[in-house]
This record gives sequence, C-alpha cells and structure tokens, in this order.
Amino acid sequence: AYLAKYILKQITCEEVAAEDLKYYDEELWKSVEFIKSNPVQTYIGTFTTTRKDSFKNTSTTIALKERGDKESITEENKAEFVRLLCEYHLVESIKEQFEALHMGICSLIPKEAIRVLDSEELEFFLCGDHEISLIDWKENTRYKGVYHKSHPVIKWFWNILSKLSTSELEKFFQFCTGSVRVPIEGFKGLTSNNGKLCGFSIESKDYQNEELDFLVAHTCFNRIELPIYPCIEIMEKAIRKIISTPLCFQFAFE
Repeated sequence: AYLAKYILKQITCEEVAAEDLKYYDEELWKSVEFIKSNPVQTYIGTFTTTRKDSFKNTSTTIALKERGDKESITEENKAEFVRLLCEYHLVESIKEQFEALHMGICSLIPKEAIRVLDSEELEFFLCGDHEISLIDWKENTRYKGVYHKSHPVIKWFWNILSKLSTSELEKFFQFCTGSVRVPIEGFKGLTSNNGKLCGFSIESKDYQNEELDFLVAHTCFNRIELPIYPCIEIMEKAIRKIISTPLCFQFAFE
C-alpha cells in the first residue's frame, strides 16, 4: 500500500500544490491545469466547488471563500481560486480522516523523527522503494522443484524481466507479491500475509500446452508457479499477458 503525495506532504507540514490534485481526482486536476494554462476571457464559474458523497449518491456546492458563490473567476484572481480549490479538496475535505491517520502514524513514528523528513523521504520510510532492482530480486530468490539458478527456464525468466519497462516490472512484481512497493530492506525484507519474513520463490510446474499453462501467483507467500516452458517465446507471451491484464481480472492470481 502507499499514501498519496498530498497526504505525505501534510504529515511533513509541506504545502499542497495544484499538481497534487492529480492523485486526488485526475479530472479535477486536468480542469485546474487548463485554467492555469489558458487566459480567462469568458465566464467559467465562481469560487465554488462540488463535494460528492459516493455513499449517499449526493453532491453539495461548497463556497471556497466568503461570498465565493458571488465572485466570478477572472484572469486576475484565478491563482487564488486554484489555491483555495487545492486547500479545500486536499486538506479541508479530508481533515477528519487525516487527523485519525496522522495520530496513528505518530503512535508508531516519533514526531521528532518525522520533522526531519520531507515527503519523499517519509514515503520511502513508510511505503518502501518504487524502484525495482532486478539484481536484488535475483539474489533474493529461492527455487523449488526442478528449478535452480542455472536452469534454462530460469535464465529465460530473468532475461524476459530484464527487457520490461519500469512500469511493466512494477505490475509483474505486484502480480507476484500483491505489493506495489519493495520493502526498505529490499527483497530480503519481503513478508508473508502474517507479517513474517518470506522471501520470493519460484516453483516448477509441469507444462502441458500454451492454452492451459499460466504462471500462478501465491501472493500470501511471495511464490509463483512457473511452468517448465519449452521455449522463451511462449513464456514471454504468458508474462506479457499478465502485464496487459488488469490485476482484478487475472485468473492466475491468488
């Protein structure tokens, strides 16, 4: 799991900015970027925004300042509008939830320690590293069944992963482990669902045919069952199918 940038910034007492809206509501962020990048020449609205309640399926119009519903957005005041909009959505609208989260984090990490960190350092400390080191992954992988580090299928496996883009590698890592970030300690710090250390492992699985044999991920134990593919092309096709499929629809994901 990970915390959005605007949450991390508040924990470290940094000001939120318009670009942080991208992690809150992408459509709202696009609207703000359009206002920032283009001169306001016609009426585009007032100093108000809409708060949606997905549980009640209702929406409420919120004035961003006193008599904001009476003040039109102009080229001269649009910077103020953007600032107030960000403050409302990223701070005021989640104030109650943030305070509960902040209290929980401070019960685990001393406030004195948090004060010396910026949002990026805190993100790394809480959520781990978003950069995946293939060298670290290989060095901290155990093999089961007929597999060993010099097995041809294993060599194909790492060769295919070395050709993936950063985002593709992240998605495949998530398929294998259920996590989106590598622990601070690296792959040696991977844990099972009960919190105990549980390194990544690859177990051999008999191969029958291309239509039936897929990689199976046991995310609770950071283990995958890798069929003994007859050639690298079939394995690469299987891995790329995993990457291109939304995780919630992956039938080989446990």
